[in-house]
Amino acid sequence: MTTELATHADDRVNSGPDEGAPALQAVAPLTPRLLDLAGAATYMAISPWTIRQWEAEGVLPRVRISLPITNKRRGGECRKLLFDRADLDQLIERSKESAP
Repeated sequence: MTTELATHADDRVNSGPDEGAPALQAVAPLTPRLLDLAGAATYMAISPWTIRQWEAEGVLPRVRISLPITNKRRGGECRKLLFDRADLDQLIERSKESAP
């Protein structure tokens, strides 16, 4: 006796109500607000060196996150270059050419 597997959705058998089964919800993917140097460059479709230059020239603000004081650290800040996606969007809006 051979058993064939159902290959079409119409061939599947309803096994009854899913009592006790957890409900699944569709969730949109989480997009980070802060982007690192590579992420900001990718988002803007430019070189990471251009992002570094804009940050150094004050064109694009860097997000500085303070670190707490602990037994091993006297505070300070996160050394990673972080940029707010909203600032990148504002830079794009300011840089658009106006229609003739």
